[in-house]
Amino acid sequence: MSDEKNNQETATPERRKPRRPSQMAQEETKTSPAAETPAENNGEKRKPRRPSREGQSSEPNGEGEERKPRRPSRAASSTDAPAEGGERKPRRSSTSSRAGSRKKKKDQMPIGMAVFAGIIAFALYLNFAKSGELAMYWVVGICFGFILRRASFCFTASMRDPYLTGSTSVTRAVLIAFAITSIGFTAIKYGYFRMGLPIPGMSYVVPISVATGVGAFIFGIGMVIAGGCASGTLMRVGEGFHMQVLSLLFFVIGSLWGAHDFGFWKRTFMISGKKVFLPDYFGWFGGIAVNLLIIVVLYIAAEKWENRKNAA
Repeated sequence: MSDEKNNQETATPERRKPRRPSQMAQEETKTSPAAETPAENNGEKRKPRRPSREGQSSEPNGEGEERKPRRPSRAASSTDAPAEGGERKPRRSSTSSRAGSRKKKKDQMPIGMAVFAGIIAFALYLNFAKSGELAMYWVVGICFGFILRRASFCFTASMRDPYLTGSTSVTRAVLIAFAITSIGFTAIKYGYFRMGLPIPGMSYVVPISVATGVGAFIFGIGMVIAGGCASGTLMRVGEGFHMQVLSLLFFVIGSLWGAHDFGFWKRTFMISGKKVFLPDYFGWFGGIAVNLLIIVVLYIAAEKWENRKNAA
């Protein structure tokens, strides 16, 4: 027995086959105490992992250790409670803060109804006490002013905005208005022409000369400085702009001065020009066709100008 025992001790042990690294890692993770207890380094706790963007479960990393709560994103609901320490106060958005800071608008419906009733009453007074023509002028003027106010329609803006802001919306609106009025006035004039009656509005067909261009240039400078032409000034006076009240005052003074000296300007400068009435050169249909063609070309040019400014 002793000999057999000595032979077993002195016998060369069998060589074990080397294990694969993956198997060794699996066995180490099974037998390692770190898998059962949280890893510690010099008595410090292991830092929790940062949650992924998709969001992971908030289970603790180990016994006695909790993961830090994930910071809520801006899109998250403001009523979400944090992981520890009570409830979080709801976050106040910028839109709600602006809405809360705004004062509640006063109801102006009673004032509007009272003004509308006054307009109707004054129109009835003009119709029965004066003449129906004055009442019609009153109603048309009120409607025209209301449309100008709501549409912010101004000839000055149609010429000024393309250079200052690049916008041509008002310019195109003016061109559309020109096209509609050209068709309407041509139909009226042609009707009088077919009946053999004097064509209305021919007194406004005035000679064109250098004085026309100089006067238009001076008027353009004045209306840009004043912030509006005749229609824009009247519209802004109705809105309560004090600058336009001053402009309206000098507008009236300049108009009276120009009417007083109009005979001199007409004899000296205007009468030397030539009158241009398109139906005289192209016929009634050709005249309106040429007029509308010019308006279409200007409309396309204005639209391309705005697209170019926006692209730049």
